[in-house]
Amino acid sequence: MKIFISSTYEDLKEYRRAVRDAILRLGHQPIGMEDFGSRPEEWNKAALDALNDCAALVGIYAHRYGTIPQGDTLSITEQEFDKARALGIPCFCYRVDPDYPWQKKFVDRGRAEKNLQRFLNKVDALLRSTFTTPDDLAKKVSADLGRELKPKLLTTLHSIPPPLPDFIGRAHEIEQLVTALTKPASHVGAIITGVAGMGGIGKTQLAYVVAHKIAAHYPDAHILVDCRGTSKSPPSPSELMRQVIQTFEPTADLRQATDAEIAALYCSLLNGKRALILLDNVADAAQVKPLLPPPGCALLITSRRYVTLPGLQPLRLDVLSPAEALALLQEICPRLAHASVAQARDEIARLCGYLPLALRIAASTLAAHPDLTPARYIERLRAQRLKVLKSPDDPEGNVEATLESSYQLLSADWQTRWRALAVFPASFDVSAAASVWNVDADTAFDTLSELVRLSLLDYRPFDSAQGKPPTADKNGGLPSVVGGRYYLHDLLRDLADARLSDTERDTAHL
Repeated sequence: MKIFISSTYEDLKEYRRAVRDAILRLGHQPIGMEDFGSRPEEWNKAALDALNDCAALVGIYAHRYGTIPQGDTLSITEQEFDKARALGIPCFCYRVDPDYPWQKKFVDRGRAEKNLQRFLNKVDALLRSTFTTPDDLAKKVSADLGRELKPKLLTTLHSIPPPLPDFIGRAHEIEQLVTALTKPASHVGAIITGVAGMGGIGKTQLAYVVAHKIAAHYPDAHILVDCRGTSKSPPSPSELMRQVIQTFEPTADLRQATDAEIAALYCSLLNGKRALILLDNVADAAQVKPLLPPPGCALLITSRRYVTLPGLQPLRLDVLSPAEALALLQEICPRLAHASVAQARDEIARLCGYLPLALRIAASTLAAHPDLTPARYIERLRAQRLKVLKSPDDPEGNVEATLESSYQLLSADWQTRWRALAVFPASFDVSAAASVWNVDADTAFDTLSELVRLSLLDYRPFDSAQGKPPTADKNGGLPSVVGGRYYLHDLLRDLADARLSDTERDTAHL
């Protein structure tokens, strides 16, 4: 389960790290400010949204009140506490011992001190104990969480959730993955396969469907690990292995274990077992390569990045077919099945770019608002679809935020180049991109190829609009630069265009 760690930033870094390790040792997933953006405003929104999915909050408080975001009256730390209380989730609160020496620069004075005392009056009602050193705090958190959340640990060996009941389509992809993951017992080595694709394409839900279809093939464990590949600081391989180890051995004390010892224990625990491990939202190959399990086990990976590992043949997931998109819209919003709205239904699917996340948001919005006609909703989509494709009830139901998280992982230079691709209304080739970027063809190709690998760009070996394959050269071979075309998904183009300055747009059109 997810456990939220709330504290102020600089003064409690070492303490947060100790609590994070304690939570991992218990087999839970720690969530904290390091998982969010680089600016306080980003922490605040992301943190409050993340709390919706957390089972408990661990609050660590010393002598600072914390940052108050612009336009707010309460610190981020107090807002997190208040949100947890409003949600009714357990709060495990700890204060530093008043007599424990503390750096003066981390002690508030004046108005901030008064705010802190007012806030701590609320905290004291849920105070577990005081602490001194990071190790002292970790022991107390471990004891409290282990005692009060222990019953839920019994289910972590089978932690992959069921798929959505209205999951639609992907029959070919499901068959391909099931076949790959259920190879005969004579297969040598672990079975490894993966699903790659852009944000919102439905990788995780597809993985859930496949995992439950093959559950009987892996009776010992079905373990879900969130690799947080789109966060600024995704967990290390050792942190991920710790999570898996703790599902088998919840009381194992790994605090002093080296990375090599963690890896050895990971393989030892899985040896001889038939376990399926789903590594969801992988950052890159380096993050998961150490987690390749022993023979008899299987590793299923989802990632926005095309990951290359020994024995892995990843499936690149595309958008839904028009027929699947229409079926999903009708399943979620039955009134879209009426013949009278057939044309509008088709247009909604097109404006959603056949992206499962966008389709779900659109259909759910229309289902929740019977007074909103498809025609009026289409007008809103055409005017500002990234802003419209957002669920008020589900923080993960936000197309713009989902796509933005991929964009934010690019360096500043790469963001500039990717934004410039918004000037192309349709497909384009290497030479066109080189011209817009004012670089040579090789540099343009390398950049485009990496953007394809990151699922921020699509490539087709030839222009499907013309239906013509690459032309062979006079010696019968393909040209060194194949005549393929690159494409920005419509919603990605909207995102890039929205972030393109007027100067950049004018320059790109020259």
